[in-house]
Amino acid sequence: MRGVGVADIRPDLSLRQKLEQRLKLAPQIIQSIEILQLSALDLKQLVQKELVENPVMELSEETGGESVQEASEPREEIAAEKYRREREPALEIEGHTDKEFAKLEDIIEHFEKQSIERRSYVSDSDEKQDMLQNTAAKPLSLQDFLSQQFALLDLTADVRQAGESIIYNIDDNGYVMYPLEEIFGTTDPARLAVAEEALKTVQSLNPPGVGARNLKEALLLQLGKGEQCSLEREIVENHLDDVSANKIPKISKEMSLPLEDVKKAVEFIRALSPHPGAFFSGEPAPFVVPDIVVEDVEGRYEVRLENAYIPTVQISRAYEKMLTEKRADPQVRDYVRKKVESARHLIRAIEQRKNTLQRIANELVSVQQDFLKRGVSGLKPLRMQEIADRVSVHTSTVCRAIADKFIQTPRGIFPMKFFFSGGAETGNGETESTRSIKEQIAEMIGKEDKRNPLSDEQISAELKSRGIKFEKENKEIARRTVTKYRGILNIPSSRKRKVF
Repeated sequence: MRGVGVADIRPDLSLRQKLEQRLKLAPQIIQSIEILQLSALDLKQLVQKELVENPVMELSEETGGESVQEASEPREEIAAEKYRREREPALEIEGHTDKEFAKLEDIIEHFEKQSIERRSYVSDSDEKQDMLQNTAAKPLSLQDFLSQQFALLDLTADVRQAGESIIYNIDDNGYVMYPLEEIFGTTDPARLAVAEEALKTVQSLNPPGVGARNLKEALLLQLGKGEQCSLEREIVENHLDDVSANKIPKISKEMSLPLEDVKKAVEFIRALSPHPGAFFSGEPAPFVVPDIVVEDVEGRYEVRLENAYIPTVQISRAYEKMLTEKRADPQVRDYVRKKVESARHLIRAIEQRKNTLQRIANELVSVQQDFLKRGVSGLKPLRMQEIADRVSVHTSTVCRAIADKFIQTPRGIFPMKFFFSGGAETGNGETESTRSIKEQIAEMIGKEDKRNPLSDEQISAELKSRGIKFEKENKEIARRTVTKYRGILNIPSSRKRKVF
């Protein structure tokens, strides 16, 4: 039996036909899905882009002002030049006469004039200039703020260099992230002495507490070294864990001080910032344009789409007429036909988006009437499937339609997803959303006796007395669920809420 050599291995190349079925979305459906997901501002940018790139599209009379195509009546030569520019990367110079060049220059000049006029209706100023003007300035970072102060101090070269290294090893909360030995990569006492001096200089900068290595140091830096805060400094030095656990009587007993004096000192300590640099780390609030507006008109809620930001477009009648003219160049006519079809698909997708969003918003407002009247306490549990059944669309359509969309109501502006949440059932058969339950928990805690605050067990019992149960499991609200919701609301435990 002989082995198989390399020469025996030959590639087998052949053509085979294979019949299979595949589910593939048409480009028009994909475009409709993409447009449905766009917010009002994103859709505005898309329409503006199409107005520039598609010569057959124009602003309709509903937008206001003279339409683009009325300002410059399209001609077959313009479409031909547009077609030529898209199809031919370069123009052959040899073999053309001066007369042909002159005619070509007239066409190009006319086309460029039309393009300028079109852009003037899309935007009143240069697009790049608008982008620069509308771009938010970079916020001042904590490190930059510290560096500006540090540069004004009269320091030796060694201390200045060490201080700059420390500043850029401070996190957004204002704390030094690493030990000085690690920052400077040395255990040399002389170099560490310079580093300590530089650290003290950084800690003298604003905001107070910056440059601390732990919470205790941050609080002590904010308290300063004066006699006025001596009690507060002693409490921070020796009883910080007790302050965190709200063990005020224990502190009072161990320090042999009146309870009232300790309470005032602890309140002052709690007013200090545990994150000295947090002021500089916050992100600017995003600019929100509501897609849906709900208005209270004589006790009746009216729902409308906010379309003022979106230009209303149409197809130029002149270009549609060109398609029926036999004298037009066949290639140019084919080019115009494709552009017209593209414009029709876009306009149809925009109208479909408006229709779908309007129907979903109508049903959403119909279900959440109590929220509009009473606030979060009236919010009802709602699943996307319920709205999808009401509107007769797929659940994924509802999910796409409400993505990144905001609704303006008499109660404020909310993401549309805010109104979709699970819920619990009450004793009378009605349902309440989890947000409503959290609101009730917060309301109970807000009204409690601060000297004898409600425990999670007591809050759970109160919810049980109201007959509130989870809708799916038909289970009562357990203590651990109350603890979970209280944590989400950033409400401390009853022991930490107690006032002595």
